Amino acid sequence: MRSEEARAAHLARATADPDAGVAETVEQAARSTRVRGAPAAGAELFEAAARLTPPGATLDRARRLLASAEAWYLAGDHRRPRPVLAALLDELPAGDLRSEAAWRLGVILDEAGDWRDGTALWTSALAGTDDPGLMSSLQCSLAITAFYTESVQDAATWSVAAVASAERSSDPARIA
Repeated sequence: MRSEEARAAHLARATADPDAGVAETVEQAARSTRVRGAPAAGAELFEAAARLTPPGATLDRARRLLASAEAWYLAGDHRRPRPVLAALLDELPAGDLRSEAAWRLGVILDEAGDWRDGTALWTSALAGTDDPGLMSSLQCSLAITAFYTESVQDAATWSVAAVASAERSSDPARIA
């Protein structure tokens, strides 16, 4: 663990009550773990940042929990993000964060063999977002799952939609 991350982890452990400044510091340290490829360390820091987020900052807390779920998933732990994502689906109103939580939970369900529930989450999430990048991710997931479970024609339709959404996004990596 780098010194910035170690300081943030100590600060998080030493802070009992929610504190926006501490939460931001811990989140920044969590983001730096991505650069060095340490997703488990980042997941723990994102969780700490979420815990330290003041009660009124619901969207900041949700964003940090989503980042934690993503980091646990990247670390190979598909068990830990599942209850977090399910709770976010219950807590969040319709919108991009809820749709992202549904996408991530759908991926975990799909990979566990529960592709029907994953597909239902993705389809519902598409209706709840206008973000073309997120739409592209959802459509890619639907395309891949359709290819293996339903029909090649559905997969092709979702693939074309995913490319169109990616082209509307501002992220060149999505297009690639």
